Amino acid sequence: MDLFRALTRILLGAGEKALFWHDAWLPDGSTLKLRWPGLFAITSRKNRTVQKELANRNWVRALLRIGTTQQLADFVSLWNSISWTWMPSDSYSAASAYRIQFHGSTPPFASQKI
Repeated sequence: MDLFRALTRILLGAGEKALFWHDAWLPDGSTLKLRWPGLFAITSRKNRTVQKELANRNWVRALLRIGTTQQLADFVSLWNSISWTWMPSDSYSAASAYRIQFHGSTPPFASQKI
């Protein structure tokens, strides 16, 4: 599985399938657990999806056990690496995730108006 993850990139979409810590969904193609192993070691939820962790910044709550200055520096670095590009505020919302599922699609034909 590590070989597969090393050779693939995640097309994030709404984030309901990509794993927050394990999958390579960052813009540079890296995984969070390899880029910040100290934070991965202390997180309480290691197998949640990107969608669930970005909603209401849930990933922050999973890191309440930060105890060293290095972990704090890693946390700040990670915080600055995550943004949700589908919203002007860079904040994830379920509504924006729903809307991007239909981005670029053709609206249904309004036959009842003919």
